[in-house]
Amino acid sequence: MKNEKRYLTVKELAAKINIKPKTIYSWIARKVIPFYRIEGIYRFRELEIDEWLSRHRQEAS
Repeated sequence: MKNEKRYLTVKELAAKINIKPKTIYSWIARKVIPFYRIEGIYRFRELEIDEWLSRHRQEAS
């Protein structure tokens, strides 16, 4: 799988899910989203983010 080992920056993740980077930082601070911190730089494994998004999917009523 192509995205299995791909890591995203805050900016890339924000663009991927169409939200502001500020929201990503808020989620990091509250430990809402899976992330890695490498010497102060945040990264997100794309596969883990896709799984996280699937778990947070809401059915339309």
